[in-house]
Amino acid sequence: MNIGIRERLLAVLILPLLIVAGFVVSSMLANHALWRTALDTERTVALAVKAGAAAHYLQIERGATAGYLQSGGKRFADVLPGYRANTDQAVQGVEQAFAELAAEAGAAQALSAATQAARQSLAQLRDTRAGADRFAIAAAESSAFYTSTIATLLKTVNVASSAVADGGAAKRLAALEMLLHAKEYAGQERATMVPVFTADRIERVQYRGLNERIGKQLAFVSALSSLAEPIHWQAYLQAVNGQPETAVEALRARLHDSAEGFGVTPETWFSTTTARIDAMLTVEQRVSGDLLAWAGEQAEEAQRAMFVAALLGTLAIALTLVFGMVIIRSITCPLATLQDVLVRVETSGDCSLRAGLTGRDEVGRTAAAFDRMMARIAALIGETRQSADAIAAAAQSMSAAGAQVEKGSDAQSEAASAVVASVQQTAVSISETASNARVADATAVQARADIETTLAAVRETADNVDSLAGMIDAASGDIVRLAESSRQIDGIVRTIKDIAD
Repeated sequence: MNIGIRERLLAVLILPLLIVAGFVVSSMLANHALWRTALDTERTVALAVKAGAAAHYLQIERGATAGYLQSGGKRFADVLPGYRANTDQAVQGVEQAFAELAAEAGAAQALSAATQAARQSLAQLRDTRAGADRFAIAAAESSAFYTSTIATLLKTVNVASSAVADGGAAKRLAALEMLLHAKEYAGQERATMVPVFTADRIERVQYRGLNERIGKQLAFVSALSSLAEPIHWQAYLQAVNGQPETAVEALRARLHDSAEGFGVTPETWFSTTTARIDAMLTVEQRVSGDLLAWAGEQAEEAQRAMFVAALLGTLAIALTLVFGMVIIRSITCPLATLQDVLVRVETSGDCSLRAGLTGRDEVGRTAAAFDRMMARIAALIGETRQSADAIAAAAQSMSAAGAQVEKGSDAQSEAASAVVASVQQTAVSISETASNARVADATAVQARADIETTLAAVRETADNVDSLAGMIDAASGDIVRLAESSRQIDGIVRTIKDIAD
């Protein structure tokens, strides 16, 4: 593979970098989803709170409109315009929330359907008011419209509590819904009893409806006690279960005691029940405010977590990249330095160059080995140069000696010529001497042979004389003398032999 080490290391770095990036992207997407969920929860909670507020003011308007119609315009005519203004303001807020939800592409289908039904019902509010102003509708018909419209708003709250993904938000919304339903049945009780106190008598159907609404209030309050936060439930008990609840119970007692002649004006009933509903409203506002604050905190926390995840993820990718590049540079830079030194040594032949790397890794040890090798080569080259210088000096000396030898060889040549002549003369003399020597040697050999022959004869004679000595003992004297003469002769012979030798 014609791929450099740097490119290979970068290819190796890509895999962990992709893994880290995958985890980072996954974490960011998860946190973004949580943030979107928190935003949806916040918008849904805001929608539910605004729907509850609109329902509250519709409840007030419902009761006042019923009294206005029941009295033929004699009662509530002065306060009804103010109630309608408050309702319009609340309806405007919920309409804005409905519009925002309709623009949200990911809105739940059930919630969208509930808000659409509420908007359609609210669209009839203007006509209903106009009919009431002209006394074109009855109080019961008017109350039925307001009750159905409020029901659509409370249905929105119910669907909203089921639509949110966060369990904590769902429970808080459910508690708010229970409070709104309890307050709605309190409002229905206020509205349906206004005509009763206006007529100063109650029909059986109205009385049965009263008990039914009181029972539903108690049921929803009981549910509220189990769903609400302890602090909110305590707030409800402190706000409602005091003077407001006692005053309403006293008026209810009159309805239970007789069917007519209550001695209570509809304005008294309305104001008394409104005081109780307002007490419930203070609890509703606290629950709504805390719920909105909680939803906002959840959204901010989710957004903060998303930003932190993005920051940490980016930092993780950056650290991985930086750490990887540091590792790559820690490998490639020493290799590049070593390669540069090798190329310079190759091109310049300068063995004094060194890598100078001090790392303890493989590259550092390789560079150190290279430096030691170059030091050894430089030492060998130095020794070789010293030897070459010594050889050159010796060569110069030999050259000078050769010149001297050449000069001496000429003189030696002349002397050698004279020596040769003398040798030749000596050789001639030696040849002559050798010839004479050969002649003398031959003479000596012959003389020696003669002496040996004579000696053999003498020895034989002496032996004969010795053997005859006994026989001629008488003539010993003569023999002694003969023997003496023989020994003399023998000495002479020996002398001659020695001379011959």
